[in-house]
Amino acid sequence: MGKRLETVSQTINAETNRSKRARHKNCCGSMSGDCEREARVWVTFLVILGVHDKGEANLVFGLMAYHVTRRTAEMGLRMALGATRRQIAGSILQEAVILAGCGVAAGIPLTLALTQIIRGNLYGVGPSDPTTLCVAVGLLVGVALLAAWIPAYRAMKVDPIVALRAE
Repeated sequence: MGKRLETVSQTINAETNRSKRARHKNCCGSMSGDCEREARVWVTFLVILGVHDKGEANLVFGLMAYHVTRRTAEMGLRMALGATRRQIAGSILQEAVILAGCGVAAGIPLTLALTQIIRGNLYGVGPSDPTTLCVAVGLLVGVALLAAWIPAYRAMKVDPIVALRAE
């Protein structure tokens, strides 16, 4: 029994190593250092993309915070005339959705054009996979709404009298 188990174990190890080498060769085209270089390029690309996305969220937050600050007097006047806090926050979030929608409308054609360039590096996903695009769009709109929520929350807390006196 022990000898048979050892033989099965050796066979599995040999098959695993052969399959790893085949995947490595299929992935990179060669068994040289080209694969490591390609992996470094992709990791660098993903890091830059992550930093860009964080910068994008900061940009949306900054724009919305600036926009809300500039409209403090208007929001105070609206609240003095009877607007509810929910209406004030809703108008700010609506503007964020419009901005995100413009970004999506400009970004989807650009994304579809650029995916043709990296088609060979996409594994298990087509270049224009609708599920992936929908998830990405949903995440971007969600980040935009989250980034706009903090300024909207601050706008809801504006005291109408203080806002009108600041004018």
